[in-house]
Amino acid sequence: MVDPISTIGAVASIIQLIDFTSRVIHRLDEYRAHTVEVPSIFRQITIELPVLKHTLRQLKEAYDSESVGADIEAAIVPALEECLIAIQSLDSTLKRVLPDAKDSWQRKQGKAFKSLFYDSDIETSIKRIRELLRSLTFASIPLRTFQDTSLAKLRTWVAGWPTPDPYTFHWKAKKRRLAGTGQWFLCCEEYLLWKKEANFSWLFGIPGCGKSVLSSGVIDDLEGHCQNDPDNVLAFFYFDFNDAHSQDPTVMIASVIKQLSSHCLKISEGVAKFYTSCDNGTRQPSPSACLDMLKMIIEEFSHVYIVLDALDECRDRKELLEILTTLSNWNLENLHVIVASRQERDIEEVLARLVSQRNFIRLKSSEVDKDIEAYVEHRLAHSKWKKDAALCQEIQKELSQKSRGMFRWASCQMDSLSRCLNKLQLRRSLKTLPRTLYETYERILLSIDEEHSQYALRMLDWLAFSSRPMYLDEIAEIVAIDPDREPGYHPDEKLEDPYDALTICGSLVAIISHPSTKEGQAMPYDDMDSATLSFTPDISFGEGKESTDDFISRKGARIVLSHFSVKEYLLSDRIRGSPASLYQLQDRRSHAAIARSCISYLRQFENRDDFQGVIELNAGLTKYTTMEWPYHAQSSHLNDQSNIKAITEFLSANNKIYSAWASSFVYEANRGDPGWCAPEPIYFASMFGLIAVVRTLIEVDPMCVNIYTKGFTTPLGIASECGKFEVMELLLKSGANVDFPNAEEAPLVLASAVGQTEAVKRIIAAGARKYFDKAILIAIKNAKVDSLKLLLQTMRGH
Repeated sequence: MVDPISTIGAVASIIQLIDFTSRVIHRLDEYRAHTVEVPSIFRQITIELPVLKHTLRQLKEAYDSESVGADIEAAIVPALEECLIAIQSLDSTLKRVLPDAKDSWQRKQGKAFKSLFYDSDIETSIKRIRELLRSLTFASIPLRTFQDTSLAKLRTWVAGWPTPDPYTFHWKAKKRRLAGTGQWFLCCEEYLLWKKEANFSWLFGIPGCGKSVLSSGVIDDLEGHCQNDPDNVLAFFYFDFNDAHSQDPTVMIASVIKQLSSHCLKISEGVAKFYTSCDNGTRQPSPSACLDMLKMIIEEFSHVYIVLDALDECRDRKELLEILTTLSNWNLENLHVIVASRQERDIEEVLARLVSQRNFIRLKSSEVDKDIEAYVEHRLAHSKWKKDAALCQEIQKELSQKSRGMFRWASCQMDSLSRCLNKLQLRRSLKTLPRTLYETYERILLSIDEEHSQYALRMLDWLAFSSRPMYLDEIAEIVAIDPDREPGYHPDEKLEDPYDALTICGSLVAIISHPSTKEGQAMPYDDMDSATLSFTPDISFGEGKESTDDFISRKGARIVLSHFSVKEYLLSDRIRGSPASLYQLQDRRSHAAIARSCISYLRQFENRDDFQGVIELNAGLTKYTTMEWPYHAQSSHLNDQSNIKAITEFLSANNKIYSAWASSFVYEANRGDPGWCAPEPIYFASMFGLIAVVRTLIEVDPMCVNIYTKGFTTPLGIASECGKFEVMELLLKSGANVDFPNAEEAPLVLASAVGQTEAVKRIIAAGARKYFDKAILIAIKNAKVDSLKLLLQTMRGH
């Protein structure tokens, strides 16, 4: 509880401070009004004091509303007392050195001369006031958020945007960083200059040289740099091949906005307009609007540091490079951006125009090799060979000489050597070390037991192409699915110990854990969702999004491919002609296998009445298979008859599990309605863009093209809303009615609402005559400019 006596004292100090601050500001304003050129030392005061006065007034309002707690007051009161002393000292000094309007010319000259001797005193006062202002700012952040409803609304709105937690990826990279490594980079001239001066820098190197680990060191260093100054802020993003959601450049921008807005102490009029224009925070801005919003937020701070890791793992590099070009073209004097990637041609061509040559920072093997030596030494110190100094020295020498700046290569060799049973085996292995990463991966694959090879292939398929990182208990079930047999899922084939996945796949895979869990503290191995395909509000697949509760409830342990180069090798031509060709992956084939596996897994519940409960328990693979099989089906392009047949049979109203699956797939709001019923299968097939399945369903029942279920729309309506143009054409040729069913759910209205301009064009071309007024209104409301232009042009032409 706050002591009323101390509260009275604090309020009195605030009132005194406001009075003294106002007096100093007034004194300076008078001086500036009669002076052509104001000394720089006085210009600093005119910048700092209005900010202090604004902060003090907010504190006074907080005390008046009794919203100051004891913990906040304990931090505020000492700062107020010291600030009062500093302001009084500054006022006294200025009174002596600033000329009065009534002073004679000689007296004014004398004071001007005297002011030279007080510059250091004034500077000391300003410096102290600035430090105290930071303390007051930090202490009053909770109060400002409480009082400033606009800021609170902005933060709540932005916090709801679907972005991955950047710290999940940061913790993963940080866990692989050995203490003391990477310091050479943090101390190099290029990095120190980048921290000081606003500019772009590019950190690049060969695959497996430790760029992400180095990025994690940069982020930690910048967090320390920004810690004590609310005007210096950091945002970062790791693009990650294992997580489809983190490969999207628009998600990166949203994440950066979310991180920076959490540090905002006030909201500008421009940013407030974005909130208002998005229906008061009921929807997310367009990608271009997000960039405009980001620029305004950056301008709120003195220094903004942005770190982007693994540009080469971004799914849409063209869009990402356009975004970076936009950021550079802003020419903001407070923006520091550092990006890390491989040296790939498209990236280099664009960055060469944005980044000065001095800020091209190549990771030299000579520097990285020193860190590799430290890493190998650390691993040996904790190995079974640690007591044999000569042997350890031999291992150290071999790996250090042959790593050539590849951290990843050294890590794989240490994993391999750790499995040697005796010194004879170890020395043989040292003499036959693979030369490259690809040779290393080939050896790992060839060492997999033949009886485990199918399990390994199933796991690699899923780990390479799942829409999000898989949990360990999910991978344990994946090995038990074979869609080519009946039944497809055999529970007795499930891994009893999920960690056996590591035994089977070795260094090709890694375990990552939520840092709050026990598993995250000591893992034996060490890189962690897709195009956001929204169909109707809150319906999407391929995003791999989940709640924090889901994450924690699975104990946080996930399994992923250990490095981007693993996936590259499995997809490469190199593996095709090698002895390890059994494990070659092809994206469409893998997606097709995963889609069929999902359906095979779900079919185990056909004769059970508790499927809904199983989903809600989030047990095994149920949630993933329920929500993500459409993503894999669409990604496979369904050119395989067995897949088309399996999906068509699953999407059958006669299938016992269809209704239960449909109610689980769509958003929660529908399931609370006792009169709710699942839409017909062609609705979902049209939503997902599964044209082969749509064609099959039409062949069976030609009338299904205009079928309508309350609360949903027609097949043409959902295909239009989702931009499934091939499906739209098929439905229109098959007799779909463009003006059916009503003003709320007509294809023209739904397509206009989400800005599917091409769909709007096709619907108009197909003869739409109704609901133009409704479509125009909703296009205006949702700021879908291109769709609106098309609708208005069409109306004028009629």
